[in-house]
Amino acid sequence: VQALRKARLDGAVAAFDTATISTIHSLCQRLLQMAGRPVQLSADDMTADRIVAEVVNDHLVALGIREGKKYDAKRMATTVLYALGNPTAELWIPEGRTDGKKPTKKEKDVAEILPLIRSCVRDATERMAQRPGFDTLLRLATETVTNPDHGDVRDAIRRQFRIAVVDEAQDTDPLQWELLEALYPPDGEGRLIIVGDPKQSIYAFRGANVQAYLAARAAATQYCLDVNWRSDEGVLTVLNALFRDASFGRDIAYRVVQTAPG
Repeated sequence: VQALRKARLDGAVAAFDTATISTIHSLCQRLLQMAGRPVQLSADDMTADRIVAEVVNDHLVALGIREGKKYDAKRMATTVLYALGNPTAELWIPEGRTDGKKPTKKEKDVAEILPLIRSCVRDATERMAQRPGFDTLLRLATETVTNPDHGDVRDAIRRQFRIAVVDEAQDTDPLQWELLEALYPPDGEGRLIIVGDPKQSIYAFRGANVQAYLAARAAATQYCLDVNWRSDEGVLTVLNALFRDASFGRDIAYRVVQTAPG
């Protein structure tokens, strides 16, 4: 068994340069092309913000002309962007009061604006499909691989890439995990390896959700690298003394690491 493992390791090291390295967005483009839906990624990283602003403005102008009502365009745009970035979430308001009291003005306003927001989300989705930015590209690819009619695309990816490694996995989001799990289900063919450190999750402002990583980690077989090959012994000694038993959030604990030998 050890000889076989050594042979496999030698082969992996020798063929390391032949591995395909890509971003999540280039993977999405590949998936859509395989499904017969090639898209040209917009060069404008602010595409989503601009399109949402245009859609919200169009709806508010029409509403103002028709009914004379005014809403906060900036807050509406923020809500629409959030809904677009979290397509599995549902816009929701409480259905009536249970205390017998009349709805407050705020509750009436929310109930009134919800259909408008849904309409903006729908229109923005249609426009963004024509000029996809990164978020739209990810959504389209996820819709494709989770569609039962595209089993051929999932099978083709697994045949081409029997093993997929997701680096910096702590900076992913729920939609990316939905895509990855559709391609590499736990009980299916192929293997998905995730590499990450939740203490290094720094891209929440770009939509990253460390909880998505933690949920995926909890459902997987875990291996921890307890030897640091990059830092001096003195640095590690101080860090271990300072942060031993420290927690950086639920299920985010500091792990004591050792200095590399030699």
